Amino acid sequence: MGIFKKNIMEDHVTRKTFNYNKGEVKLNFILRVDIKSELRIFRDLLVKALEDIEEEIIKP
Repeated sequence: MGIFKKNIMEDHVTRKTFNYNKGEVKLNFILRVDIKSELRIFRDLLVKALEDIEEEIIKP
């Protein structure tokens, strides 16, 4: 009988779920909070999305 080695894979990803609700509107997303550069990129995207939404709100 041979000796079997088992490969152990570890996952050290730290994710956080964000949930926001107001009335019928829901905003849910999951972000990796262990990589700060990804959080900054998400923030930049969110700022752009807010600008686009603001433009839609003020349209006649």
